[in-house]
Amino acid sequence: MSTEAQAADSGRKVTARGVVIGILTVIFAVFCFMNLATATVWPIGETRVIIVILISFVLGALIGWLVRSVAATKAAQRRA
Repeated sequence: MSTEAQAADSGRKVTARGVVIGILTVIFAVFCFMNLATATVWPIGETRVIIVILISFVLGALIGWLVRSVAATKAAQRRA
């Protein structure tokens, strides 16, 4: 191997986290294409199941982020 090839290879490190994210992305994509059925949800109406799942995920992530930021703010105020 030449020095240039070794330098190019050393810049690309495959981590376990990257592999797991790639696998989860593929599983999610297959799940999206397999669930084309519709569901009736009260505030939205009739929509695809994947949309309902994505909205639930976004709302859950938002609530988790808000709870964590409020807890961090309270902890910082107690320390001060």
